[in-house]
Amino acid sequence: MKKLFILIFYLISLLIYSQEFRIPFRSKNLWGFADKTGKIKVTPKYDSVSISNDNLRWFVYKNNKTGVIDSSGNEKLATEYDSIERKPLHSRDNDFYLFKNKKTGYADIGGKIIFPCDYKEIVACNEILIGKISNFFIQRENGSFWELQGYNHDIQINQIQEFENFYEGNYSIKKNNKWGFYNVSLKKWIFNAEYDEIGSLHYKDFYEKKKEYSDYRYFAKKGDTYYLCTEDFKIAEFKNKYDDFFEDKRSAAKTYSTVFRDSGEPEKKSFTQNNSDFSKVYRLSSYSGGPGQIKILHEKNKFGLQIADPYEEKKILPKYDEIQLIAEGGSHRNEVAFFRKKDKWGIFDLKKFVWVTEVAYNDIILSKIRNILLVKDKKNIGLFEINDGRTDFDTQFIPPIYEKFSTIQYARSLDDNYKSFHVYFFIKNGKIYPVGMNGVQFYQD
Repeated sequence: MKKLFILIFYLISLLIYSQEFRIPFRSKNLWGFADKTGKIKVTPKYDSVSISNDNLRWFVYKNNKTGVIDSSGNEKLATEYDSIERKPLHSRDNDFYLFKNKKTGYADIGGKIIFPCDYKEIVACNEILIGKISNFFIQRENGSFWELQGYNHDIQINQIQEFENFYEGNYSIKKNNKWGFYNVSLKKWIFNAEYDEIGSLHYKDFYEKKKEYSDYRYFAKKGDTYYLCTEDFKIAEFKNKYDDFFEDKRSAAKTYSTVFRDSGEPEKKSFTQNNSDFSKVYRLSSYSGGPGQIKILHEKNKFGLQIADPYEEKKILPKYDEIQLIAEGGSHRNEVAFFRKKDKWGIFDLKKFVWVTEVAYNDIILSKIRNILLVKDKKNIGLFEINDGRTDFDTQFIPPIYEKFSTIQYARSLDDNYKSFHVYFFIKNGKIYPVGMNGVQFYQD
């Protein structure tokens, strides 16, 4: 059984650490991508790159222009556009809106240009089938009307004044000051453009459709007559007023009151001679469990601690001038503790019971970004990210050799497991310095 457990653990670890990532890599003033070990995968030649890899596509920037590359560095869209926006189709696919010289175009994820940047505006239609776009509302450069065109630029409807998306391929369309209802996927008018109003059949809060009208989703109005339409486009005619389709449910409505209590921002709880009850045992908590209790040890104005779990007790002998824990939500988090000796601080991992840093730094600061500890040495900043059990990776201490910590971003794995690799961005001498959660420096000067 023990051998089986070791084998399973090994296979899980192998899966985690063998995953591929693309991490922004800076070489002097140019950017490319590396894998998580720092090996170059896309030669640095851009002024900037994105870390986001939705559907294995990254934005790259050069000379104030934008392009798109794949994981091998192949340019799917050349860096010639003023900007590019993703058009999501589903979780594994997207198209792109293209913007150039104040004109709009459209391309698919493979880089095929569907519409060149010759149009005033383009709106890709929502279709019945998720992940499929075959129809577009386009507005020509000098025109005020819209056209509905297919993938191959075949014009289905022209002289469109306005349109509104009702989803699942359904659109209300205004022509000649009259409204119609059209399904772009079926290429079919449900209501011809001859009505005063088109809309969804819904009403204000606490009103519901009467039972006899519950199957109807849309309406068209002409004069005093309403034409109701079901989801599968069955139509019925009524002379009712709009209010007659609904009933007031306020008498049956229930009111619920929910109180949310903010656990408060994390803060450091200090244990010194003047502010602590040393007979007290402090409760620890975290997302993944861990040591259950901690006791502060005190001897001759020096401090240590003892951790008790169901199996053993572990101690750090009292030889420090101060100890700090992270207090949050009425308890103390069990991942790390801070120790001071004279005017120097260090970080101790309570779960692994090992030192993260030496007791050699001027200060440990709780960042506004959760789980990020900033380590200060004179004027320089380093970092340690607490692993609270919600990530599969161990994080490494980043020594304080930078002027400023900027932000943390997350690179997503190239497979379908959606694992993330944390990248910390520092500033020094006006340059950006990306460093991975594994301690790898993704830069070269």
